[in-house]
Amino acid sequence: MKSRAAPSRTRIAACALMGLFFAACDSVIQARSVDHGSPPLPTRQGAAQRAPPLSAAGAPSAALPLHAFSPTWSGAADTDRDAVRDENLSGLHNFGDPNFDRLTGKIRVLQSGQAPAETVLRITQFGDSHTASDTITSGLRQLLQARFGDAGIGWIAPMKVPNQSHRLVKYESRGWKLSSSRQARDPSRQKIFPMGGYIATPVKPGARITVLPRHGSGDTWQARFAIKHWKASLTLKDAARRRIALKPSGPSGIWREVSVKTPLRLPFTISAAVPDAAELGGIWLEKNRSTGVVVSAIGANGTTLKNWEYWSEPHQWTDQLTASRSDMVIIAYGTNEAIRPDLDLADMKNVLRESLRTVRKALPDSVIVIVGAPDSLRVKERSFRCEERLFPMLREVKGAQLEVAREGKTLFWDWQAAMGGPCAIEAWLDEGLAKDDLTHLTMEGYHRSAEIFYRDLMALIGEEAR
Repeated sequence: MKSRAAPSRTRIAACALMGLFFAACDSVIQARSVDHGSPPLPTRQGAAQRAPPLSAAGAPSAALPLHAFSPTWSGAADTDRDAVRDENLSGLHNFGDPNFDRLTGKIRVLQSGQAPAETVLRITQFGDSHTASDTITSGLRQLLQARFGDAGIGWIAPMKVPNQSHRLVKYESRGWKLSSSRQARDPSRQKIFPMGGYIATPVKPGARITVLPRHGSGDTWQARFAIKHWKASLTLKDAARRRIALKPSGPSGIWREVSVKTPLRLPFTISAAVPDAAELGGIWLEKNRSTGVVVSAIGANGTTLKNWEYWSEPHQWTDQLTASRSDMVIIAYGTNEAIRPDLDLADMKNVLRESLRTVRKALPDSVIVIVGAPDSLRVKERSFRCEERLFPMLREVKGAQLEVAREGKTLFWDWQAAMGGPCAIEAWLDEGLAKDDLTHLTMEGYHRSAEIFYRDLMALIGEEAR
């Protein structure tokens, strides 16, 4: 087997100074960049056997201690290791969120088992591909619902999004076209998207979208639909054969939410008699008359927080955010910002600050959590020092997120530290918790991350994580 030679001085200098993604530094960057929306890479063979996920009942598995995921420091001097580790904060930190006591009180009421009927803790996470796959959010959903009650699904996209998934629903469709704010480059297409950034448009007569549960369910559902009406209303038909016209009140051409008063049964079908009659945005689903937790995943592959600028204003998508009644909003971006050596860090911080103001205005009683970018590597070669293998702006992005969290008095969770620190993803790869791209995690890895976040949240509110 060919031995690994130490990296040449010229190669190290080129990588460190230029920060470019050329083949000598990273022969797989195009394959693993979440900016390209490529299909998820397969997990390592045998990963499921090495790292058990959450149990079928949703209870946490026996989680390994954090030191079990310490980074592999191939050829790195102690000074390099210490300099990188100093930037990591373990646990979930509260920098003075004004609504934290309110959140704690609601969780403890649910914990008591004496919560008033229809008490629902709603958590909404916005993010990139780590969120769009509903993997870390599905792990958190299982843990919280197993302990505090299952109140349902939460937000879902209007139809199937290529290379993305939801762990509780699936779609069948014909005659509909999907548009995404991630592909919005034409100025005439800016500011037209609802919250979440997806639009389903009927392009053929009799176009149909069916939403089906992945697991059998006899539950009934309270449903809300984001709809932009043009010519004619959309029609909904559920499993109980109820037919309902989905037509928002008020003028056409504006995103509005339509709440269906009659509890629905899954699966249900949304149809359009004529093309371009109306547009469909996101859908909210909660169990009828339920008490417990809802965790929503609102994400898109390859996106950054700046993508919110394509969502409709004034007041259209933020009205939908208000209607979500979220008790906690998690803002989980950073990976796609970190891969860009030309990132305008000042602009990124301003975008994050503005996003906090938007959430505070729409949801004045909600707790906000900023999630620091997870660990990821652009160079696979283990003979490089850790500092030289990280994405060019990862440290700066995470530092900016921490700075804005302090300024904005939010909660902050250092995902990279939770993994074990810089270059820890390599140890996660060896344990079957990360994919070969050294950017994404396996299902087991995302669920392990959710377990750590859950434990940190319970510790912060003074409850035992069980």
